[in-house]
Amino acid sequence: MANQMAAPTALNGAQIAAMSPSARAQYFASLPQGQQAAAQAAYQQALYSLNRDYMKKTVRKKAICPPSSGSGLTQAFGLGSNLSFNAPTANNAFLEGFYVNLNIHVDLAAGTSAVYAATASRELALVNEIDVLYNGTQFKFKPYILKPLRQIMGYGQLGWPGTVLYGGHNSETDNYLTQGTFPVTTGTNKVITMQFYVPCNLLHPQDVRGLLPIDGASTTAQINIQCASQLLGNDPVLNSWYAVSGSGHAVTLNASNASTVQVIAAYRDGSTMSSTSSLPVNLGGLGTVQFQQDVSLTGLTAGQIYRQKITLLEQHYYVIHCVVDGQQAANYATEGNITYLDLTTDSTGSNAFWKVGTGTNLSIQEWFNDIRSMLGQDLDEGIWPTVFAPVQNEADESNLNGSAILNCDPSRGGWTDVHYGIQLSSLASTLSGVTPRVETHLVYVNPQGLVATA
Repeated sequence: MANQMAAPTALNGAQIAAMSPSARAQYFASLPQGQQAAAQAAYQQALYSLNRDYMKKTVRKKAICPPSSGSGLTQAFGLGSNLSFNAPTANNAFLEGFYVNLNIHVDLAAGTSAVYAATASRELALVNEIDVLYNGTQFKFKPYILKPLRQIMGYGQLGWPGTVLYGGHNSETDNYLTQGTFPVTTGTNKVITMQFYVPCNLLHPQDVRGLLPIDGASTTAQINIQCASQLLGNDPVLNSWYAVSGSGHAVTLNASNASTVQVIAAYRDGSTMSSTSSLPVNLGGLGTVQFQQDVSLTGLTAGQIYRQKITLLEQHYYVIHCVVDGQQAANYATEGNITYLDLTTDSTGSNAFWKVGTGTNLSIQEWFNDIRSMLGQDLDEGIWPTVFAPVQNEADESNLNGSAILNCDPSRGGWTDVHYGIQLSSLASTLSGVTPRVETHLVYVNPQGLVATA
C-alpha cells in the first residue's frame, strides 16, 4: 500500500501568530485548499487581539527627539527654515506619535494705526509642512489640517490649540501648552506658545497600523519641520496674521529672544505594569497608515463646477478638503460662497455618491448639518470632509470603529476614478497673494506596510 502524507496538525490563531514569517507561510501552503482561508482568518483575529493588548497594556513613554545634526533639545525657528529631528531609539521601541512645541517671539509693527488679526490657521500656520520619513515619506501634510482631523475623530472633540472645555485647570499647564489669546496688538516680543500632537496610528488608539520602528536596529524615523516663510499675509493657510487697516504693517521675529521648535516622541517598548515580561507586537501583513496631501484643485472661476480626482489609489479612511476662496483671511471660505458640492465615481459627475447645492433641490447646508449632527459641533468654514470612515454610521462616534472607507485600490475591487466637485459663487475680490484652491489631505492604509531601512 502506498504511503499517504499525514495531514498537517491544525493550529489555532495564537500558535500561527507566534511563528516566524517563513514558517507561517509554509504552514499555510501545507494546508488543503479548503482550510487555508479559515486558518488565515484565525491568524488575523489572533494578531488583532495581540496588538490590541499591546496598545492597551504597555506603558506610553516620552523622549526628546534630538536634532538630526548638531546638539541640544530644540532648534531655532527661522522663516523658511527646514528643521530635521530624529526619533529617539530604544530597545524594541515603536514610535506612536510626536508632540511639536513652538515657542515663538514676534514684533508687530505699530506703523500708522496698523491693525492686525489672526488668519483662519492662526498658530498652526507657523509651520508650513511636516514630513515623517521612514524608508520614504510616510507623512506629508500641512499642520492646519490637524485641527479638523482631531475634531472629526469623535463627538465633541477638541481642536488645536487644545483648551479645557470644562472642569479644573491651572495657569501653569495653560501657559505650557498654549499662550491663550493669540496676540494681535502692536508691540514687541509677543509670545506664541503652542503644543500639538501628531499620532502615527491615526485610525484608532488601539490600532498598531502606523507605528514606526525606532529600535535602533535600522535607521530611525525622521521628522522634518518646515517653518513658515512669511508670517504676515492674506492666505489663511500660509500666514498667521493679516492686515486689517492702517499702514506700515510688519510681523517679524523678535531679535532679542530666540524662537524655538522642540519635538517630543511618544513611544512604546513593550514595557507593562502587569508583568515583568515585555508584551509583543506584530506589524506583519497589516499594512501601515500614511497621511499625505493630494493634488490641489486650482484654476477656479466663479459660477462653474470644477472637479478634481483623488489621485492616490488607496483605501482612504479620512479625506478632508480645505476650500480657500481668497475672499477673506479670517476664514478659509465662507459657506455662503459655496453653491455646490459632490463626490462622484468618475469625472462626468453623473454617477454620484451624493450631491448637494445648485440643481439638486438640496442646500449645501444639508451636508454640513450632517457633520454637526455627527460631531456635535461645526468645523471651520471652508473645511469640507468627504470621507470619515472611523466615525461614520457609528452609534458612538468616539469609538472610532466605523468601516465606511473609500476604497480606491483597484487590486481590492475599489473605485479608481473618484472625483469631488465644487462650485463657488464669487471670486471677484480675491485678496493679494492668495490663489483660490481646494487642498486635500488623505489618511489611508498602504497594504505594502513598512520596509525596514538599513
